[in-house]
Amino acid sequence: ISDCEIYNEQWNEECCTLEESLLMDDDDEKQPSLLIKLFCNKQYTTRFVLDDGEVYSIDKKLLVQIPDARHLVVKDGIEHIGIAAFAHYTFRTIQLPNTLKWIDAKAFYMCDKVTTIEMPQSVNCLGEWSFAYCDELVNITFSDAIEEIPACCFCCLLFNSLNFPKSLKIIRSGNSF
Repeated sequence: ISDCEIYNEQWNEECCTLEESLLMDDDDEKQPSLLIKLFCNKQYTTRFVLDDGEVYSIDKKLLVQIPDARHLVVKDGIEHIGIAAFAHYTFRTIQLPNTLKWIDAKAFYMCDKVTTIEMPQSVNCLGEWSFAYCDELVNITFSDAIEEIPACCFCCLLFNSLNFPKSLKIIRSGNSF
């Protein structure tokens, strides 16, 4: 993964290598490191932008990481939340933009404080394990564009009831709920 580059907008620097980006990473053992997130999302791009602790693809359509907070706001223009972007985060609420189309694998994995997720109507793709082990998640509003729920998407969650969109055609086996 040494061919990846990060452009740091905060310091207006040209770029740094992934190895240098490790110096900017937190030492939180529960959350995947920035290096792991960059490696997992390398299939989409090898050029990333670092802007005030937030990491995006160079075109700012793929979100790789933003700092954890009590309330997360994903900026307008983001179309894709990358693999493990918020894994193990402790936010309670999140605001997702209407530009969002894809929530990748393990994007919200083990976010055990969030209780509600409202997907914008633009979301049409969910990744495996994307909301697995979100222990407090009891309310989810699906996008009407969702046609498939992948394996283990909501693994180990206990909902009282779910309202599936009319567009839903497939629920993959393997503990989707």
